[in-house]
Amino acid sequence: IADCERRNGSDTTAKYRLMIGEMKECLGASLEVRAVHVDDLSRYSEGWKMAPITARKKLERLRSFFKFCMERGWCSFNPAVGVKKPNAKFKQRMPFTDAEIEKILWATEIYPIKGIYGDQSRQRIKAFVLLLIYSGIRIRDAVTLEFLQFVEDEKLLIPTQKTGKPVVLPLPPDVAKTILALKKPDSPYFFWTGNGLPKSAVADWQRSLRKLFKLAGVQGHAHRFRTTFAV
Repeated sequence: IADCERRNGSDTTAKYRLMIGEMKECLGASLEVRAVHVDDLSRYSEGWKMAPITARKKLERLRSFFKFCMERGWCSFNPAVGVKKPNAKFKQRMPFTDAEIEKILWATEIYPIKGIYGDQSRQRIKAFVLLLIYSGIRIRDAVTLEFLQFVEDEKLLIPTQKTGKPVVLPLPPDVAKTILALKKPDSPYFFWTGNGLPKSAVADWQRSLRKLFKLAGVQGHAHRFRTTFAV
C-alpha cells in the first residue's frame, strides 16, 4: 500500500486497500501471500457483485497485486493469472452528432442560475462543455484544470495518464477565451474550489451535466465528449 501511494493517486490506492481488506475477510487475515491458491481467489472473486466490465478491471488489479508480490519474492507464482476473466460485452461508444452538440450548447444558455455561482452558472457550464468538446480530456482532468496549464493563452499542457509525459493541446481562440474568463485571483482552478476531494467535485459536475442533457433533450454522459473529440 505504501508503494502504491507513492506511485499512484489516492483513488487508485483506495481501490487496492479495499481489495486487500476484502481478501482478508474472505480468505482469513492470517493467510500468507505464498499460501494463496487459485481456488482461494476464485472463491473470493465469486463474491463480487458488479458488472462484468467492472469485474474485469478488478481482476487486473488483483493480478497486479500478486505480480508485485512475486517481484518482492513473497510468492513463487501469480495465482490471480489462473482466475478467468468474466465475459463482458463492450458497447460501441457513439459520439455526439452536430445537432446534439448544438442542443447542448443551447441548453447552457437556459441553465438554472440557482446556487452559489448565481448568474455565472451558465458561463461556467458553457466553458466546461466547450473544454470537453475541444480537448477530449477526462472529466476529472477538466474539473481540476489549473490556470498554469495554459501555455501561450490558447494551448493546454496536459499530462498523459499512461506515460506521465505532458502533451500540448491547442484550443480554438474563442474557447480558450471563454475558459480564461473564469480565472479567479484567489484560486488556481477554473472549475473546482480546491476544497474537499476531486472525486466529490467530479460527482458535482456529473450531476450538472445530467441536468444539462435533460434540458437539451439529449442522451449523454461526460465520456461521449471524449469520443466526439476522438472522432
